[in-house]
Amino acid sequence: MRAGLLLSLLLAGAAQAQEPARPMTLDDFLKPEPPAEALPAETPPAEIPPTETAPPEPAKPKTLIEALTAAGFDPRTKVEGASVQVVQGQRALFHLDAKAAPVLDGIDAGKLGAAQPEGQAETYKGSGAGRIGLALDASPAKKQSYMKVWNGLAAPVTFELELAAIRKGQLMRRKVEGCAVPAGGVHSQSWPDPVIAVTVSKVAPAPRDATPCS
Repeated sequence: MRAGLLLSLLLAGAAQAQEPARPMTLDDFLKPEPPAEALPAETPPAEIPPTETAPPEPAKPKTLIEALTAAGFDPRTKVEGASVQVVQGQRALFHLDAKAAPVLDGIDAGKLGAAQPEGQAETYKGSGAGRIGLALDASPAKKQSYMKVWNGLAAPVTFELELAAIRKGQLMRRKVEGCAVPAGGVHSQSWPDPVIAVTVSKVAPAPRDATPCS
């Protein structure tokens, strides 16, 4: 009995195995595909911040000239446009052209008598006919700065004057009222500041009502 039942089950399984597979229809192709599993998001690599290189510190000036240059001051005796600049310890010699513009003739190095110790003479000579001389000097012992103007022209001349001095380590500029230097004469001024340069501008024959230099 059991053997007959087992035989019947085996025959039924074999019959099912021999049934042909169902052919694929259009509906099978139109069926939506099951959603694909989402892939895990990739973690972007951490950005490495750029290395900032600090700019090198500017070198500290080693001399007064380097310090003045760093402050925007040109420490030279020169003619520039209608102005004549003279630095301490030098004299500029110049004449006026047909338009009354200064033309540099030469630069001297020397000492003014007022800045010299007692008994020592001035090293500068006259400016010469037709030329103007402008010199600047200083005396640390007297704590004074000195300027001298030689007028070698045949008429009085006037000018505007600007001082460049050092105060508490800072470059300072200030205007000083000018005066009329007589023809063939000289004029001297002094200040209790460490003046490093004087600049004269608008040098011209003096009008009749100009204040003469004392």
